Amino acid sequence: MTKEVFLDSDFPTNITEDYWVYASLLKQQSHPQKYKLSKSGKWLVFSDMNDHNENWQKIKRATQEGILGVGAKAATAKPNPNAPSENEKVICVYTYNWLDINDVYRVERALRKIGIDLTLFYKIDIDTLAGQYKVNGSKNISKYVSKSTKSYKKFELTSLHGIGYDKIKILKGIGIKDFDNLLAFDTSKKLSGVGISNERINKLKLSALAQIENKIFRLTPIEFPEGEIIHFDIETDLSLSFTTKKVWSVAIHHNKKVKRFFAETWTEEKKMLKDFLAYIKKIKSPHLFSYSGVGFDKNILSAAFKRHDLDSDFFLKCNHYDLCTLIRQNYILPIGSYGLKQVGKYFGYKFKHEHLDGLYVAMQYLHCQHTGNKLPKNIFDYIEDDVKSMDFIINQLKTRTDIKHII
Repeated sequence: MTKEVFLDSDFPTNITEDYWVYASLLKQQSHPQKYKLSKSGKWLVFSDMNDHNENWQKIKRATQEGILGVGAKAATAKPNPNAPSENEKVICVYTYNWLDINDVYRVERALRKIGIDLTLFYKIDIDTLAGQYKVNGSKNISKYVSKSTKSYKKFELTSLHGIGYDKIKILKGIGIKDFDNLLAFDTSKKLSGVGISNERINKLKLSALAQIENKIFRLTPIEFPEGEIIHFDIETDLSLSFTTKKVWSVAIHHNKKVKRFFAETWTEEKKMLKDFLAYIKKIKSPHLFSYSGVGFDKNILSAAFKRHDLDSDFFLKCNHYDLCTLIRQNYILPIGSYGLKQVGKYFGYKFKHEHLDGLYVAMQYLHCQHTGNKLPKNIFDYIEDDVKSMDFIINQLKTRTDIKHII
């Protein structure tokens, strides 16, 4: 009969040959040690991969010294089908009897004393043996919960997406002055006539957690279309009216290449728009992606096509997607703004000229129209980056493994 081997390591994230590393008592405990599977349970410590080794080293040492419970184990780098996330690892801190509440919470207090400040969940071993896991859809399997003892007062409410000073005034009026107040706010109580809903507060809680953990939360997976995807972006004059706004540039990213449709002067606007329309008409069922959050590019181009008596109906009947809207509706990012540059930079896209923006580029074009000068190269770099970064962001959303799905 082969003797079972229990791995011992201070660095579980370096282990791939087994699912767990273990720690056991080296010193006599002054509290009960009679371990029975029918009564045993464990505190679950969920760690980010970056903190997992450090948390395990604290717990392993405290277990060996008899400060905690009857044993402990930590998940390794080996992928586990029962794990809720590839980038979050669990440490199990065992107690001899889940009905001995004094002992259960003695271990909880000891975990706090050695520096474990995460939210803790207690699960009994019978439920584990019965196959009850979150990934299988099991609910209410935590017998006890100990809320995180971290303080997040250093985070500003203004860092949350969509929160201006008017919303801060409303939040302060219901007792939410910082991240600690926000995370502790009870959204089971009905709010009426205060200017903000419980649903909005719950989403702000997720935004706060995304910043605290520096993680991306996915609310709903985006089903990106198969087929011909074209990312496009326009540059216009400074007119405030959508119907009269002139377009001097349409850039596209298609089949890993950038193509520019450019009007050297305003007299070339119609030809440029006609060329762009002819390009997308050659493609069967194109999927057009823009980035604004308000359908800016789609609406401006549609109006420009109508103004020049071009086929705006074809353009409008194409499959249109606003990537900014898709991200805001389906993901929570740990950043305060969902502008293209902010999102692109967060995902790691290297913009050639970070200081440039749409207003500056438009003013440069108008200045060149007045002087007869050529647009400098950095303007065209800026235009190309806008469409290339959209493709980059979509690839990141499709392939990153550290995105945490929130149900």
